Amino acid sequence: MNSLLVGFLFGVAFGAVLQRGRFCMASAARDLFLTKDTYLAKGVIYAILFTSIGFFTVESLGLIEFQIKPLGLHNVIGGSLFGVGMVLAGGCASGVLFRAGEGYVSAYTAILGVLTGMAGYAEFHQYLLGHFIEPTTVGKITLYGWLGIHPWVLIIAMVVVVVAVKYGKKSDESDRTDDPDKSGSRIW
Repeated sequence: MNSLLVGFLFGVAFGAVLQRGRFCMASAARDLFLTKDTYLAKGVIYAILFTSIGFFTVESLGLIEFQIKPLGLHNVIGGSLFGVGMVLAGGCASGVLFRAGEGYVSAYTAILGVLTGMAGYAEFHQYLLGHFIEPTTVGKITLYGWLGIHPWVLIIAMVVVVVAVKYGKKSDESDRTDDPDKSGSRIW
């Protein structure tokens, strides 16, 4: 089958899943902190867990090799700009894309901003690389490398935490209250 057709079909299927599930990283963080709704945040955690398992399985089989990029001040600045952009756009890149497909005009403005930013970065990449990115780089750092453990140890720890939170001891009905001031900040 033509790889372009496969990519198109995968994109349609992935877009349908995102749209039907209303899956958006920015919305997950917003809902968690503003309304204490954990539905999307759980989805993000599960997505990180399952993709970690998938990627490290494929890497362990020797089918892919990770290309770790250097960490530096450019990551902090870029991540901050991306975060501000998500707040202004009302969603992350996937959320904006499915909202554009639903006909939200503001999403088209956000997509135009993303395309403009990518074009600007592509135009100035070589300059930024020599004058800003390379001089502020601290090295190729991963979480498991920084902790000094094997990646699978970190993944197993993630699985244990998720299972413990999901299936751990539930509080009694007598402990529950609808008053948020008395219930604390239960996020699970």
